[in-house]
Amino acid sequence: MIRYNRNREEAAEVAKKYKHRIDFKRGDNAYWQWARKQGKEFYESIVSHMTPKGTWYKKLLYTYEFQNNVIYIGITNDRTQRLWQHKYTDSIVADYRNENNEEPVYIELTDYIELETVLQMEKDLIKKYRDMGWTVLNKTDGGEAGGNNERITKKLCAEEALKYNYRWEFGQSCPTHYAKSIKRGWIDEICSHMDNKLESWDEEKIRETAMNCECKTITEFWNKYKGAVGAAQRLGIYEEIKEYFEWRGGISWTKDQIHQIAKKYISRKKFIKENKNMTVYAQRKGWYDEITSHMGYAKHGKKWTKEEVHQEALKYNTRTEWARACDTKGINPAYQSALHNGWIDEVTTHMVDGRIGVKVGENCKASKLNDEIVIWLRENIGQYSVTKKAKELGIGRNTLHYILKRKTWKHI
Repeated sequence: MIRYNRNREEAAEVAKKYKHRIDFKRGDNAYWQWARKQGKEFYESIVSHMTPKGTWYKKLLYTYEFQNNVIYIGITNDRTQRLWQHKYTDSIVADYRNENNEEPVYIELTDYIELETVLQMEKDLIKKYRDMGWTVLNKTDGGEAGGNNERITKKLCAEEALKYNYRWEFGQSCPTHYAKSIKRGWIDEICSHMDNKLESWDEEKIRETAMNCECKTITEFWNKYKGAVGAAQRLGIYEEIKEYFEWRGGISWTKDQIHQIAKKYISRKKFIKENKNMTVYAQRKGWYDEITSHMGYAKHGKKWTKEEVHQEALKYNTRTEWARACDTKGINPAYQSALHNGWIDEVTTHMVDGRIGVKVGENCKASKLNDEIVIWLRENIGQYSVTKKAKELGIGRNTLHYILKRKTWKHI
């Protein structure tokens, strides 16, 4: 861990860069913490030039006064920014100053104080000047907090909390107000009417709630009564409780209904594709294998026999050619059936190994090579050009490489 040696002079110089304590804390947190550890007297001495900074909950009240009894009354949580806005942006104060070529007098009436207090003071002050006959530039009667976000007050949180009987309901249904209540320390007060104990569930209560509730699915029941579902699982009656509800989407099937629909299909793939929910339901109930027993695994819904696969294989000279002979959907059902049933070696004995042009299962004596040639090639490797030698033997360069690298060249 790297440790830095700091001194009071450096901390004071760093503090001079900031106008507000919060900016000092965020900008140079290490110096801020170090200064606080030196004691309150030293810390206050280096931040004495700093001014308070407003927040959403603390603002100051100010006025801009023009000649001829014209005034603007406002509140802000950032004095510097607000002064700049009134001078350089299209604000009411800037527009009036430019039209009349007159500089207003800026007056701060309060420091940063609680929002509710400053809002009421603004409202009362606007009314007072209007009653006195002044021209008030404000477009409203005051009392608005400003900004783009609605302020979440303690009153709003308390009103929202009264709608719920449990804290978890409050937190789940209104997380923004719940989080604000915790942050501001209001949570215990506004939730005092709630029952903080967890609701207990026994088998009788779970069954009664499941039978009488308006939930159509087990998912809705779980969302509304989380404790009930968890208790049902612990008590071993969860499967029984699920029977009280219609399955997903408000649809329920019997075994006979699913079986009658399944009889229309000869392919499991098509049945699953067109009846996803029904397939999952049947699998959960343990009916799937039985209701699809008449179906085949082949992609086209056809059960391929060994003879049919062999007849299909006779159309091709190599396994690669056969495997790539797919239909428009990219499927080769005969080849897949041969692999699935273990017939692939038997039905492809007539085919040629595409790598060296020899029939599958035969040895290289059927080619232009023999044992003596291969032995000579291996013993003298490096003394000849593989490309030229392959051309002389009438075989491909890759084929010759393949033969030379194999431990046994006779068995392909």
